[in-house]
Amino acid sequence: MNILKRIPLFMLMFISLSSCVTSSISVASASSSFADVFVPTSYRMDYKTAREASGYKSSMPATGTVNMLIIPVTFSDYGCAVLPGGCDKVRTDITTAFFGASEDTGWESVTSFYEQSSYGALNLTGEVTDWYQPSVSAQDLATNDNFSIISNVMRPAITWYRETYVDELTRFDADSDGYIDALYFVYTVPANATEKVFLDEDLRFWAYTVYDNAGVANYNRPGVFHFGWSSYDFMYKDGYYDRDDQGRIIRDENDEPVFHPWVDEFNNPLIDAHTFIHELGHFLGLPDFYSYDADDGDWGSLGMLDMMDYNVGDHHGFTKSVLGWVYPKVINAATTFTIAPLVTGHEVAMIPLPYRDTLLDEYLLVEYYRPDSLNQKDATLPFAGRYPRQFSIPGVKIYHVDARVGRFTNRDGSWYFRDYVDFINGRTTTTYYGIANSNTSSRSAVPYHKLIHLLEQDGRNTLRHGYVATNSALFLEGQAFNEFNFPDFRFNSGTSFPYNISVDQLTETAATITVTLRS
Repeated sequence: MNILKRIPLFMLMFISLSSCVTSSISVASASSSFADVFVPTSYRMDYKTAREASGYKSSMPATGTVNMLIIPVTFSDYGCAVLPGGCDKVRTDITTAFFGASEDTGWESVTSFYEQSSYGALNLTGEVTDWYQPSVSAQDLATNDNFSIISNVMRPAITWYRETYVDELTRFDADSDGYIDALYFVYTVPANATEKVFLDEDLRFWAYTVYDNAGVANYNRPGVFHFGWSSYDFMYKDGYYDRDDQGRIIRDENDEPVFHPWVDEFNNPLIDAHTFIHELGHFLGLPDFYSYDADDGDWGSLGMLDMMDYNVGDHHGFTKSVLGWVYPKVINAATTFTIAPLVTGHEVAMIPLPYRDTLLDEYLLVEYYRPDSLNQKDATLPFAGRYPRQFSIPGVKIYHVDARVGRFTNRDGSWYFRDYVDFINGRTTTTYYGIANSNTSSRSAVPYHKLIHLLEQDGRNTLRHGYVATNSALFLEGQAFNEFNFPDFRFNSGTSFPYNISVDQLTETAATITVTLRS
């Protein structure tokens, strides 16, 4: 299929200065020599290469020891001294949120979460600096378009750090690509500030990852491509709301919802790192799995239940696979197989048609979910008192993944999707390559092709109507993906899916699943 689609300019903000992506990857043709069930140990083309080819200059390594640099930011008109507990207490809490032990927080720190999620493959360490005060005020940063986070906070902060700590930052570049792996700014203005001077349409005082496309690689003095930017008060976001007998949130005399943070025995708010953990996912190269087009009628194809969707629970199997934490079992034929729970057992399965020695393709991904370990807290209580709860029962999740590589060409200054390809070449002035689809329709090569979609057990797609995924989406023991609930199921490529997938047994340690040919 040769589809011509114009790609919006905001998708290409990372492309214009990506001349460092010059390598070319040659690929072999699809092989029929693979076994019926096997686990690969490498791939002919990978996620990181595809991401860099599309213009992202750098990402944080997903394995090994990575040093993070955390810089707390105070402002002349909103200083850390006015925060609850003052400068020292908040800085200590920031350190706990990023580097603390699980038991020191209300859930996990950034470090403890990724140690568990990666099965020990990723070891995050680092430091929290003293408070840095930029010359720009918080009010000017929020309201004056002549000031920006990149130019007036990040860049002078890096200069300040080098001069203050006499450090060229090379220890923060574990993969020696010339960029700092993980730089995070935690600022003093509340994310929910009600003062008019701090409110702006650009949401400068919110939580997100910023990309500096003008950043330049320097192996002796690493530069900056991406960095995190979040308010200190995201650390105290977890808790609960007062609700009436109907479950409705109770409001006070000022019509504000009555919220109570979770506290320790000394009545101090428990430290929560959900937001920071989500942003670190972007450092690793992961996209948001919710849709940016929800206000325009687009739908979230994961039903909000994932760390890179609505900040809840563990990462799903696709994420762990492309980051190299899991190598999926490849199911090439009708068979029976087992997989351990993903959250603790390091296993997932993929059913491609056929297998082409890559995760950058279209396939069904089969994962055994359990509400344990990193999923347990968000499966028990809603994060921040209002976020969706994770699945509260064990079951099998089946995802439709469409991570095929696309070729994009330039015509009259605009980029257009041309076709799906099975190779990645370096970017030129007229052509670039990258993963074609997204969970946001306007960012997908084909708007109705989602990068990853959770298939609901009954075959309906309630997520299309904006619903949150519920336990009923899971495939339980004795249930199946078959011709009754998914008749004539086809991949986006047009290929008809020839298998039924039956859940035979679920135990604490494994799911037994049988794949059979449809009659």
